[in-house]
Amino acid sequence: MRTAYGYIRVSSEDQADSGLGLEAQRQRIRAYCELKGLRLAEILEDPGISGGKALSSRPAGIKNICAGFEGNLRDYLDENVIAHAFHHNAFLIVSNGHRARYGSITSKWEHFAEWKRQDESDKGSLDAEVLLNGMLA
Repeated sequence: MRTAYGYIRVSSEDQADSGLGLEAQRQRIRAYCELKGLRLAEILEDPGISGGKALSSRPAGIKNICAGFEGNLRDYLDENVIAHAFHHNAFLIVSNGHRARYGSITSKWEHFAEWKRQDESDKGSLDAEVLLNGMLA
């Protein structure tokens, strides 16, 4: 059975205090997981945090990203899944299409780093394109 992590949030403290928006989101996530046959590991919450903030800058948001990464890494390292595909990898790049980090196949999430510039004189950027050009070009 595949594992899922839920993520819920409301924008204002008033919404968070009422609990109504959060509870409705919890119910929808549980129903979706049941419908799709997913094991719900945890529902992560960011009450009172604006959706305008990047997911990686929200406390539960970054925890959700890390949980997904750890789950994927666990599958990759499992000899019965696809670990053999990574035996010759010197590094692993993880990206959401906009931001990216790199590390080794055995690194935990906190040891993955961001590639910030092509040259020391560059201003620096966390875009995936900078990492890809720096490591693969």
